[in-house]
Amino acid sequence: MSDACGCGPGKPRSEAKNERDPEKLRQITKLRATATDGPCPTSGRAVGTARDGKRGASPRVGNTSTSVSAWARWSRLMLTAVAVAGTVVALLVEPIARRELSGGRTIELGLINFKLTYNRGVAFSIGDGLPTWTITAATAAIAVGVCIYAWRAAPSSSRTAVVGLAAIAAGAATNVLDRAADGKVTDYFHTGWWPTFNLADTYLTFGFVLLAAAMLCDIFRPRQESTGRMTCK
Repeated sequence: MSDACGCGPGKPRSEAKNERDPEKLRQITKLRATATDGPCPTSGRAVGTARDGKRGASPRVGNTSTSVSAWARWSRLMLTAVAVAGTVVALLVEPIARRELSGGRTIELGLINFKLTYNRGVAFSIGDGLPTWTITAATAAIAVGVCIYAWRAAPSSSRTAVVGLAAIAAGAATNVLDRAADGKVTDYFHTGWWPTFNLADTYLTFGFVLLAAAMLCDIFRPRQESTGRMTCK
């Protein structure tokens, strides 16, 4: 039937009729070319898409800001929890050590023994001849400074660094609180080849090791730059 009407297969009658008129044929050709090349409506959509893309950048920025603020809260919560838990454990161990190791008693375990000693100074008994209030005030000021720094640095630190900062804060706070009671720090881990130390000192050493590890990870961790090349930060 399409052949009988002269439309040809697949062509509507109106289109076949319009093709007989040169003016209408030019209009149809122009419309087809416009639709193929992508006219103003299409470019308008492209502009709209670009604008939408610009508008879409704000949610991404907002999501990034939200994740940063969430990590800031979480890192400080983790810092506080680890520091408080470490301090409580160390303070609970000290009276047990004083009671069980009193009278010069020593518990030998091999590499590390338990032997009670007291330190009125700071590390390696430095300053043990100074007045008690001087040592207490100085160590308390240092402990407060460490805690403030840890609190401020936690949001921009990795998890490893946050745990390290918490361990250092716990060690400093424990020694200050122990010293505040009677002007001396209780030590009970004895090796024979190293000055006797306590759990708070272990926190300090462990914390510094974690901070050093975190710094090395930040230096050597590869990152993806905008060029797509893997480089070392």
